[in-house]
Amino acid sequence: MDRPLHRYSLGAIVLHWLIAYLLLLCLYQGLALRTAPAAAKFDLFRDHKTVGIAILLLTCVRLAWRLAHPPPPYASPLSPLERIASRVTHWGFYAVLIAMPVSGWMMVSSSPIHTSTVIFRNWGLPGIPWPDVPGLQSLSFGHKVALTSTSAQAHDLFGWSAAGLMALHIVGALKHQLFNLGPVMHRMLPFGAIPFVALKVSPGDVAKGARALQDGGLVLMPTETVYGLAADASNPEAIAQLFEAKGRPRFNPLIAHVTGLEAARRFARFDERAVKLAEAFWPGPLTIVVPITDVTAVCDLARAGLDTVGVRAPSHPTCRALLMAFGGPVCAPSANRSGRPSPTTFEDAMDETGFAVQASLDGGPCTVGVESTVVAVLPGGPVRLLRPGGVARDAIEAVVGPLAEADDDAKRSPGRLVRHYAPDAPIRLNAAAPEPGEAFLGFGDGFHGPLSLSPNGDVREAAQRLFSCLREADKLKPKGIAVAPVPETGLGEAVNDRLRRAAGFVG
Repeated sequence: MDRPLHRYSLGAIVLHWLIAYLLLLCLYQGLALRTAPAAAKFDLFRDHKTVGIAILLLTCVRLAWRLAHPPPPYASPLSPLERIASRVTHWGFYAVLIAMPVSGWMMVSSSPIHTSTVIFRNWGLPGIPWPDVPGLQSLSFGHKVALTSTSAQAHDLFGWSAAGLMALHIVGALKHQLFNLGPVMHRMLPFGAIPFVALKVSPGDVAKGARALQDGGLVLMPTETVYGLAADASNPEAIAQLFEAKGRPRFNPLIAHVTGLEAARRFARFDERAVKLAEAFWPGPLTIVVPITDVTAVCDLARAGLDTVGVRAPSHPTCRALLMAFGGPVCAPSANRSGRPSPTTFEDAMDETGFAVQASLDGGPCTVGVESTVVAVLPGGPVRLLRPGGVARDAIEAVVGPLAEADDDAKRSPGRLVRHYAPDAPIRLNAAAPEPGEAFLGFGDGFHGPLSLSPNGDVREAAQRLFSCLREADKLKPKGIAVAPVPETGLGEAVNDRLRRAAGFVG
C-alpha cells in the first residue's frame, strides 16, 4: 500500500489557519489603536476585544483537538535540540495565545471606567454579551487602577511575544522546508500538496518515487553527495536488480539511507559514540557502520552477508522527502555504472543508469560532490575511518577522538574496490603539467577552465567538481588524464582517495 505524506487532520488545519488569521488581525488592531483618532478608537477597541475572545475560544478548542487527535510524525526525525526548540515554540505559542486575551480580559474587567463587553456586534452578527472576570469589579478603586495597569503591561508583552513566536514559527517551517525536510509545510497547508519551494519536484513526483520503491523498482535519487540509484533495502530482488543495473560486484556492501537516528535505531545498534556522531553530522555526508539488529530491514544481499550495516541520513530535501514518503531504509549507491565516475548532476545520472529506473527525481547539482565519509563504530574496537568523504577527518575526531585506520573492517565499507570511480582514460597523479595527448585537471595557481578542480586551490570546491571534471576530460578521448597535486588537508583526503582509486592504486 502507498505511504502518504502525513498531514494534520482537517479540523487541526482549519483551526490553525483561522487562529493565524485572527492573530494577525489582532496584532494589527493593537498597533492601530496606538495611533487611531479618538472617534474611531471605540469601534476599533470593541473589534479588538471580539478578536481576542475569539482567539481564546479557538485556542482552547485547538488544544482539546490536539489531545484528541495527535499530530502526525515529524516530516523527518529532528536532532534533540531541534525537537526541544519545536516543542517549546509550539507550547509557548499556545500559552501566549491564552495569556494574551486573558490579560486583555482582565484589563477590561478591572478598569475603573467600566464598559460592558459585547462581542461580534460590528461583524454583522447578533451581539453576544461577554462577562467580566468574576470579582474584579468589586475591588477598591486603587486596586482596580493597579490591576488595570499591570494587566495592560502584560497584555502588551504577550502581544509582542505572540508576534515574535509567529515569526519564529514561520522561519522554522521555511528552514525545514527548504534545507532539511522537504514536504514539512505540506502537512498543514489548507489546500493539500503544492510544488516544493526551491525544489524541482512536487509531492506527486515524490509519491511516484515512493510507489516505485514499494513495487520493487529503482529510483534515481539526488543526495547532497552524488546521485544515487535507490532500491528498497529490505527487498533482495530489488537489490539484485540494482546490482545488475550498475554491474556492481555483489561482495560490496551498500549503505542504508534513512531519515535520521530514530529510523536507524529500528534496525541497527548505536552505542554512545555512534549516537554522538549521528547527532553531530546527520543529516549529512557521514555513513556509520554499526551492528545490524533486524536483518529483514536491510537484506543479506545489500549487506554482502555481513553482520553490520552502513547507515546514513542524507540532507538533500528531495531525498529526505522520498525517504519519508517511503517509510523505510533505502539502499542508494552512486548512480553510475560500476567503475565509472559518480554522477553529480541529474543529466549525468540519467546517462549512466536512467535506462533502469521506474522514477527519477531531479534535485539539481549535488552540493558536496564526493561520497560520504564512512566510519565503523563496532563493539570492543575504536572508531575506524573506512573511507574518506564529505565530512573531514578532523571534524569527526573533534567529536569522538582520534580515528583508527580501516584494517580488516575495510570490507564493511562500499567503494573499496581497487578500480573505482574511474574514467576510461588512464589517470596520472601529482602531475606538474600534461604530457602530449593528455587532458589536465588543474588545481590552484589560477588555472581556469572546465577541467579546473579549483582555480583558487580550494579543496572543498575540488571535491564538488572532481567527478564532473573527470567526465569532461574523458569526453575529450585523451590518451590519459593528468591531475595536479591536491593537498591532503580537509576534504583533500577524500579527493585524493577517489583519484587513487580511479588510477587503480588502492585496494
